Amino acid sequence: ILARLPAFWAYSLNLALSVGIFFTFLGGTPYVAITLFGMTGTEYGLYFAFVPVGFFIGNWFTAGLASRLGILRMIIAGNLLGVLAGITSLVLLGTGWQNHFALFAPMYLVGLSNGLAMANGMAGAVSVRPNLAGAASGIAGSIQMGFGAISTIVVGYLLTLTESPMPVPIMMTTMAVLALVTGLWARTARSGGATRMRRFRSSSPRRSCRPGTTLRPPRSSRACSSTIPRTWTT
Repeated sequence: ILARLPAFWAYSLNLALSVGIFFTFLGGTPYVAITLFGMTGTEYGLYFAFVPVGFFIGNWFTAGLASRLGILRMIIAGNLLGVLAGITSLVLLGTGWQNHFALFAPMYLVGLSNGLAMANGMAGAVSVRPNLAGAASGIAGSIQMGFGAISTIVVGYLLTLTESPMPVPIMMTTMAVLALVTGLWARTARSGGATRMRRFRSSSPRRSCRPGTTLRPPRSSRACSSTIPRTWTT
């Protein structure tokens, strides 16, 4: 059932691409920082220790704003920040700023981006069919981790092949743009699914009450009540 729902795939792919940005950084920056930029392991660890701060701030914003803005707006906002971070990294490293600032500063923005997009992406995936929330969570999580693993392999291969830091920002920017596309797709797929559901409900036969019965409030699952035997008409 989940495989036939475009909204589920949109949320899951958005989640996977958002995670892929982080795993690209995680798999590529040790080689770039230590081998290409000459940083020590201690320096790398010190700069990397501040990366989760952005993720923490993003989750804090999610907790306060998701209920008011909705998960789709939060996802798209996070994806836009991811695109901005990728372009910033691409420009800085591409113009010769090959130092710790050019390498790590955009990643703090990626942490904020993931804090906004990832939690809401998972919430969206499990909300498509609430009665299948467990299966949706497991499948989306598997796609997320699998895509992250593939990202580290690809970026590692490209770095050793080119001996340049550029594969890292190029892959990050590409995945950020694709994440934004899937975020917009999730918005379209969710609204389309809601429209089809309304059409289905409006085309379903409605129950009416015969004389001698009373109409209960619309929220009731039993529309008519009476002390005499009940007869439904369609």
